[in-house]
Amino acid sequence: MSYSFQALSILGFLLSACFYSCGMAHAEETEVIGYDQVKQILRKRCVTCHNPDELRGDLDLKDLNAIRAGSGSGDVVVPGDPNASLLYTTVAHLEDPTMPPNSPPIPAREQDLIRRWIEGGLAEKSGSVKATNPANEMDRQQVGRDPDPSSESVVMNSAESSSAGSSLSAVRAVPRATAVTTLASHPSQDLAALAGLQQVVLFAPSRGELLGALDIPGLDVTALKFSSSGELLLVAAGTPALSGSVYAFDVATGRQIWQVGDETDSILSMDLSPDGQTLAVGGPSKTVRLYNVPRGEILHSLKKHTDWVLSVRFSPDGLLLASSDRFGGIFVWEPKAANVFHALKDHEGPVHALAWDSDSETLISAGEDAKIRTWNLHHGQLTSSWDAQVGPILSIVRGAGFIAATGRKGGVSLWNQPEVLAQVHELQDQGEALSLTHDGAHLLVGDASGKISILRTQDFSLAATASLPQDPSSLQELFARLEVAKEEFAIQQKNEMRLARSQETNNLESSIAPEPPLKPAAAPSSQTAINLPTDTELYQSHLQVLEKSIQQSNETLIALATISNQLVDLLQKTSQTQAELAKSIADQTELLERMRVGNQQLQQAGIGETGLK
Repeated sequence: MSYSFQALSILGFLLSACFYSCGMAHAEETEVIGYDQVKQILRKRCVTCHNPDELRGDLDLKDLNAIRAGSGSGDVVVPGDPNASLLYTTVAHLEDPTMPPNSPPIPAREQDLIRRWIEGGLAEKSGSVKATNPANEMDRQQVGRDPDPSSESVVMNSAESSSAGSSLSAVRAVPRATAVTTLASHPSQDLAALAGLQQVVLFAPSRGELLGALDIPGLDVTALKFSSSGELLLVAAGTPALSGSVYAFDVATGRQIWQVGDETDSILSMDLSPDGQTLAVGGPSKTVRLYNVPRGEILHSLKKHTDWVLSVRFSPDGLLLASSDRFGGIFVWEPKAANVFHALKDHEGPVHALAWDSDSETLISAGEDAKIRTWNLHHGQLTSSWDAQVGPILSIVRGAGFIAATGRKGGVSLWNQPEVLAQVHELQDQGEALSLTHDGAHLLVGDASGKISILRTQDFSLAATASLPQDPSSLQELFARLEVAKEEFAIQQKNEMRLARSQETNNLESSIAPEPPLKPAAAPSSQTAINLPTDTELYQSHLQVLEKSIQQSNETLIALATISNQLVDLLQKTSQTQAELAKSIADQTELLERMRVGNQQLQQAGIGETGLK
């Protein structure tokens, strides 16, 4: 009997422990809003004016470290207290100056995310915590944090932490033909890359065969480059006006090796130094950014350009860096010292393309003015300039003993030396991008129709073509998703309007001062009723006044419309009268002319009779 009691006691203890653990497992979880969600809002709404290159109000909102650092006037966020944080109160229009300036407040859902993020203690990454576990407060503070709190905002992922697989993905079909705006050729293999639909597509130039793709989910690919050794494929990808980074993939395995850069806009051009240590990027920020690749840190921000940076190219020896912009400016830098070596100013309009001679002593440039120019960098002087005969030039390459160019007129020209034309190949659409194969035997030409023409450099004959597969049904699916998104957006807008109206009602009710207490009076007779106005009645009276005003405005509009119609009728009648009057004048003029001719004839007849006598 005692054994049974002991067994029951143990069983009860186990059941209690089980129920407790099950209760903890199903405890209510609290969502933690992280900087990874707020970052997109700040990039879209604020970073255009508050970034390292343009510190309005002495405030940088580019990354979490900068936000925590605050402005010259003090902190802009107070962890746990949104109402004391200028970052929230200004965007919620609770405090002046309101942000964005001279604009309506940002959507309520975005305000709410910023508020909840500050309330949650400025967590770096979103997640969830158990609300009933005391230890979860520590978890809440550590959700999504890096092991080293002082780590740089620029993220560098190692190969061990990469999620990329070792095999290529299938090439994704595009809804319709898309311009080939970037191409890259491997320095020692029959391998080339082009941008696909959130992919980098690899193909064999010798036969135009698509080999597979590297996925870049959710991002647009804007620039491609193989490293000098051929071990890495560099991919610039991001979201316009929001983000841009460079990803490096191992060519042999397809695994992502690192990610460097945290730009606030797309990267339009990038290049890696020959030693693989320095990455240069340029884009709409008008700044050339230099990153140390092993550490993922910004080395220098070069700020001489006055417009978008369109091209950046290291010299073959790595001692110089050339960059060009949309205003026609070209700067040659000493990247280690971040000094300007030469400023070259002769182009008119955007300079889309730069290339170097193998000796690093001559720079070649081309752009919208349709001319190729060569520069001697010992003296920073222009040595030659000629029309490439392809219209505004979008891309050039330097080969062994020749320069090739393509542009908006839809052709490719090959020049043995300045003003000595060797070959011309006509394209069906404007040329967008050029790349030369590792052996110099083939020239790859990407055009606006989505086709890659593979030309033999020996005689410019067509060796093969390549293009991305197309699937029009995917476009229909996209339209369907857009319709769903449109409906969701409409519902969201209605909810926000309903919330705004509710807030206005609350503000109106709170602004109505309570009536002072009435002094006691004699009881009213049965025929007399005293009704004291309530807040609701006052609100209803405001609505009635507003409705009456709207009705009067509508009546005025109707009256104006009636008057307008009457004026139109009057103008039509006036025009008709003018036409009748003009006809009458014409008839009278014709009659007068006949009378004048008749009078002349009578006078001539009279003279004749007098002469006979």
